[in-house]
Amino acid sequence: MMTVVTSSRFTHSGGDTLARCLAEKLGIPSISREVLKEVATQFGITESILKEQLEKTQGFIRGPSPERRVY
Repeated sequence: MMTVVTSSRFTHSGGDTLARCLAEKLGIPSISREVLKEVATQFGITESILKEQLEKTQGFIRGPSPERRVY
């Protein structure tokens, strides 16, 4: 299973810096939305599908989405 941590933020709020620091502390890579979009395109996934999937995730506080399964 892969660990995924997402953050939402406002422009110029320091969210990128916070995400990089958190990723470093947790020992996991930090990947920007731009990189996710680029890789999704390479795999034939449209930006709208990617956005839908990113928004579908409920997050840590609310718990995992009921649609998620452990593979």
